[in-house]
Amino acid sequence: MSTTAVISHLELAAREVGNDPVRLKKRLQEARSVMTREGSKLFGKGRFDFENKRLIGENGLVLQWIVRSFPDLPVSYDNQQTNCGSVYLCCPKDHTPA
Repeated sequence: MSTTAVISHLELAAREVGNDPVRLKKRLQEARSVMTREGSKLFGKGRFDFENKRLIGENGLVLQWIVRSFPDLPVSYDNQQTNCGSVYLCCPKDHTPA
């Protein structure tokens, strides 16, 4: 199997996660579960927003799912592709966390 085929296979698998509400919610909850105790407590249970592929914390912080760090750029060492996508903790521009 070529490198391109493996990358394509991983990207397809990640997109399947992002397009399945049950699997996406599970992926976001897994990301939440590895936050520090303090961070997890501040974040709270969170509200699932499937349309925007994110989990919104009670304090306004967001766990955002994306297919890879820079989806518009090719896969590389600095832009690796996994089979479940990437999750980032974000703070909306118009929000100051509690």
